[in-house]
Amino acid sequence: MRQRVELVDGVLLVGPWPGLEHQRFLQKLLFALAPALPDGTELLPGVNVRIGTQRLLIPTW
Repeated sequence: MRQRVELVDGVLLVGPWPGLEHQRFLQKLLFALAPALPDGTELLPGVNVRIGTQRLLIPTW
């Protein structure tokens, strides 16, 4: 099993990589939400999220 490793505020976080069932759910959620998005807006899984000026994370959906 692949693991996801991140360093956040000096703390090492280790967790599982999203599995197949998780990915299928995410796909269904994206397709369900897409029609409600304003023009020019995109839903992109696994993109970086900037928190403040010092943190850049990739969410574990």
